[in-house]
Amino acid sequence: MKRIAVMLALLLCLSACGARHQETTVTPAQNDQAGSQVDEQNAEDETTQEQHAQGELVGVVASAPLIEVEQHPESVSAEDGTEVLNIGYPTFVITIPGNDAAAQWISDDLAKTVEDYREIMAHGMSGESESLAAEALEAYEMSQNDQWGWETPYADELTATVTRCDKQVLSVVFSSYTYAGGAHGFYYSFGRCYDVSTGALLTLDNMGETGIDLKKELLDKVTEMSHDEEQYEPDMFFEDYEQSLPDVVDDDFALDGDGITFFAAPYELGAYAVGQIEFTVPYEELVGLVQSQYIFG
Repeated sequence: MKRIAVMLALLLCLSACGARHQETTVTPAQNDQAGSQVDEQNAEDETTQEQHAQGELVGVVASAPLIEVEQHPESVSAEDGTEVLNIGYPTFVITIPGNDAAAQWISDDLAKTVEDYREIMAHGMSGESESLAAEALEAYEMSQNDQWGWETPYADELTATVTRCDKQVLSVVFSSYTYAGGAHGFYYSFGRCYDVSTGALLTLDNMGETGIDLKKELLDKVTEMSHDEEQYEPDMFFEDYEQSLPDVVDDDFALDGDGITFFAAPYELGAYAVGQIEFTVPYEELVGLVQSQYIFG
């Protein structure tokens, strides 16, 4: 999530009251629907955080994870009851039968990801900027004195979608949308991927085969892909977009049934009108580069 601070440098928010809840449960296709309850974590498991960071095994995976994703909508209203800011963020409940430790590691990291996002939005880069809620309230008050009136509430919404969930990998894509007045809002996506057996966060440094510079290999593939005019029109990119590709091919990737996907937010590689640009390198091109347990199918 290292690029979030750059994306949100000028976007702020304020957590507010009036929470409502919408819950969805995701069950992986690979789950064997075992009806047994989750085993208690083995009391003899003395795995340390250092061992976990090194990717050492923390349990035996009996089946794929079960994930509950709950979205929490909130709102900020003016004194007359008009909603001026809509906020939303996800929480997660993860169960990995036979591997409570890995489930906890993943749950903690996802919670920290959401917490870090909300912290940036609430305080800005300097910690001194006016919050998005305060800006929304101020904009609403000003709108009462002009001919246009109040049109659209400000927004700060973060949602999550599970893109892969099996005995090897759990992948979650976060999608952010922020609106702070003007012609349009700002949106982008980023991924978090985990080794289900260890709970470790997957990165370009730890999921490659031994001796492989995975970032370089994938950057070469994405660069070549961007030249394919059947997939990407030449005029959709800025003239010097290739200089920014190393920032796109980073650890904010997602894994799904097709391959590994990297996300370029509006303005990163092209104009806002182009939208978010995605590059998916299929699994057949990852054989020999990525460790075999992470290759889907």
